[in-house]
Formats: sequence, structure tokens, C-alpha cells
Amino acid sequence: MVMESMGFVVTGSLAGRGGFLGAPSSSTCPKRSRGQVGGVRRRSTLTMKSVGEVSKDSFQGEVMESDLPVLVDFYAAWCGPCKLIAPVMDWCASEYEGKLRVVKIDTEKYPNFVREYSIHGLPTLAIFKNGENISQIEGAIGKQKVLDLLNDNLPELSS
Repeated sequence: MVMESMGFVVTGSLAGRGGFLGAPSSSTCPKRSRGQVGGVRRRSTLTMKSVGEVSKDSFQGEVMESDLPVLVDFYAAWCGPCKLIAPVMDWCASEYEGKLRVVKIDTEKYPNFVREYSIHGLPTLAIFKNGENISQIEGAIGKQKVLDLLNDNLPELSS
């Protein structure tokens, strides 16, 4: 059985039904082939624009003074849900290149942002436009929810 999601193809017992991630609880890992890790292999060789890391020193120039709206991912390296939404952030950076800047800030390195923007959970996504935080959402959200967030707050991206 094969399942497709966000450019990844899930094969073998991971795509079936049953226990954790669809694999029967008594099964072993599926056989791996070249380009495949743990039943998941990359479908295409699309070049994704990586999300830039912003520091305390560069935040003012790259976010607050940006000519483009900015989607900021407040994350921590140890945060599992933050890792889950990283591919969505990469997709946003590629999809909206030239219309939206996508950056991330490590809240462990720069805890002042946690207090300043009242971040209570990770990941937190915030949209900045003209130097103002116009929207903020916490938690690991899927691609559709990110698209809804962008379309609700930045309708100019749809055109």
C-alpha cells in the first residue's frame, strides 16, 4: 500500500492499517531500498528554499523593517512538534518566494522573544506586516491550517 503526503511517499507496512503509524504492532521494519528510510522515501527532487534563522541582532532588520510580510516560526531544537512543521515552513518559503519572507527563531537561544511576544507553547507561528505582529498561533498545525492563517491575514498572497 502506498500513501502520499507533502511530497513524501509512505510504503510498506507503514502505509497499511494497524498499530503505530499504521504498522501492525508485531511487525518489523519494512525492507529499505536506496533513497528510502524506515518506509518513507522522497518522491521528488524539488528544490525547497530553506527557512532562514534570525537572531536577536538581525530581528529588527529582517522582520520588523522587512518590505515583505514575514512568517516567523518560534521554535526550539528539542521540540518534536516544531520538527513536524519544519517541512511546511520550507514549503511556504518556496511557494511564496518574493511575496513572503519565512524565518525561524530559536527560543532557547533568544528567550527574550518568549516574553516579548507572549509565547506559551511551541511551535508558535507569527505573521508580521509593516513591523507589527498581526496574527499568532501556537501548536503544530498542518499545511492547510497554515494556508488558512496566511489567506486570512495576508489576502494579497492569493493573487
